[in-house]
Amino acid sequence: MIPQVQIQMAPVIAAFAVVLNHGLVQTNSVVGTKIMVWEASSSGIIASIAAQRTWRSLNTVEDNLHTSENISVTVLNPGAHVGGLSSSGLGCVDAGNGSVIGGITREFYENVGKLYGYPARVAAWRITPKIAETAFRNMMRNEKVILQETVGRITKCIVHDHSLGRMTIFTSSNRSFYGDRWIDASYDADLAVACGVRTTFGRESNTTYNEPLAGILPEPSNASAGHCQFNVAVDPFQSPWSTREKPPDVHTPHVRRAGWEHASFPSTNTRGAALSPLIPSPHPGHPGDGDTKVMAYTFRVCITNRSLIRVPFVSPEGYNRSDFELLSRFINASAITKVDQLIWRFALPDGKFDVCNYGPLSTMPVGLQWAWPGGSAATRQVIWQQHKDYVSGFLYFLANDPAVPESIRSDLSTFGLCGDEFEKTNHWPPQLYVRESRRVLGDRIFTYHDRLKPLGWGGDTTVGLGAFWFDSVVVDRSVYTSSGSTAHGRVQDTSSISERVRVYNEGNYNAYSPHTPFDLPYWLLLPRSEDVAMFLPNNPSSSHVGFSSLRLEPTMMILGQAAGTAAVLSAVSMAAPQHLNVTALQSLLRSNGQRVFAADLQRDDWTPCGVMSPPHLTHP
Repeated sequence: MIPQVQIQMAPVIAAFAVVLNHGLVQTNSVVGTKIMVWEASSSGIIASIAAQRTWRSLNTVEDNLHTSENISVTVLNPGAHVGGLSSSGLGCVDAGNGSVIGGITREFYENVGKLYGYPARVAAWRITPKIAETAFRNMMRNEKVILQETVGRITKCIVHDHSLGRMTIFTSSNRSFYGDRWIDASYDADLAVACGVRTTFGRESNTTYNEPLAGILPEPSNASAGHCQFNVAVDPFQSPWSTREKPPDVHTPHVRRAGWEHASFPSTNTRGAALSPLIPSPHPGHPGDGDTKVMAYTFRVCITNRSLIRVPFVSPEGYNRSDFELLSRFINASAITKVDQLIWRFALPDGKFDVCNYGPLSTMPVGLQWAWPGGSAATRQVIWQQHKDYVSGFLYFLANDPAVPESIRSDLSTFGLCGDEFEKTNHWPPQLYVRESRRVLGDRIFTYHDRLKPLGWGGDTTVGLGAFWFDSVVVDRSVYTSSGSTAHGRVQDTSSISERVRVYNEGNYNAYSPHTPFDLPYWLLLPRSEDVAMFLPNNPSSSHVGFSSLRLEPTMMILGQAAGTAAVLSAVSMAAPQHLNVTALQSLLRSNGQRVFAADLQRDDWTPCGVMSPPHLTHP
């Protein structure tokens, strides 16, 4: 493997020599090849480290290329939190198949393992927030990456060179920053939008790219929805059926599946009873149509039952118990008696747990996320607070409300927020779990069909490997009524009105469960050729369905290493990112441990998130 990589360093040396011959790089002097990374997300940090290391490797490939200069790599962080979702509660690492994780991404997980006292080169796949952020900061410090925190949001962008991506940005903190190459590592493509790069969000129709999972899905007959679908009838209105004279009028503009008709419910019934606030869509739309809706968001709250650090769940300001009436009805209708039938509690080291949504009605306030991708800073702050209020209210309700079975209350009330995590934000994660926001529109779009191609199809464009199935959480929630037949074994012929009305979740799928590796092509990172050049590891050029296989933190970190390496290669060779020598890029990536081809795959200690038993420390 090593000799092969060394042989392929030739195009890198040749490209760098061209720069020297044209006087664009001068030894023992400061050059203007500054790499700027917008946002200290996990992929942004990996990108910055990759950039520093790539510069050093290019400076030492031959004696005549050696300089004493270090390239300036700066990470601009809008706020004070470092590490994105990986250090904001998303502690159960999921990537589908750990054999694809190498390079700086795996190094990060190994560094977390070191902080837990694991043996050398043993990666930690369950991580706690503070330890994860510490590992990220240590890695940046060791590589001498410049970190500028709390720079605020972008207010203006001046483009100096479209094809190379030279830009100056201005921020709300009254500061300006120039960079020769830019990496937008935000979850929302905010830099790209500020600079006029074309992006999209939402779901394409099923005819746009001929993707069978695209568009509005024909729920509830989607068998792949699994535990995320309602399997019992739950009254959707805020007052029970017994208080109403008759059910609402039901219109049937089209049929989704045999036995189920679209219930175009009014926002209130004949006696003025409104739909539950947890049901956002009385009119979800036609199956297969596209829309601007995205996957539901949440907070990955870190909790503990260690008495010395446990901070009890409290009701948020403005808490309204009636907001959770639908949850109470669901618990009763489903005869739920265990906390783990409502949330996942993934065990982490140090007696802590990562809370994740489980079941059809859990920690995701479906519908509140829709305005986020195109929203202003003020709008996003409102949405952030709404999600916090919902998730904290959800946990408080389950731990305290008399209508909740005692077995659930007695269990969850022994848990609380971790008093030694997120101390600057009252132990609440600072980062909202934005599962899906904007995606860049590149010259090519990664779709369902690209994900299913055999490993190796990317050839000389591949810069890393992914390995997750198609996975979308719930997008919408609505109401259906039965026409009297049986749908998936649920008998609908009943005299009870409530048995003929169903709440259902729309947009969820977990398809093609084998986590087979697949190629991550270089063009995933790039806008269209006519747009401003930059690299976007978190907002790849993909469809909604394609993105559902790319949206995991390790995958974005792998793309981050590719982005950071490509940015430096572009800067030193003066090649536009769209015209980069990808063969040289592949060689650089592999020399730094990135797994690019099938031959690079290795067996390792990977254990799927829901199965692994992490080490536990004994604490009161």
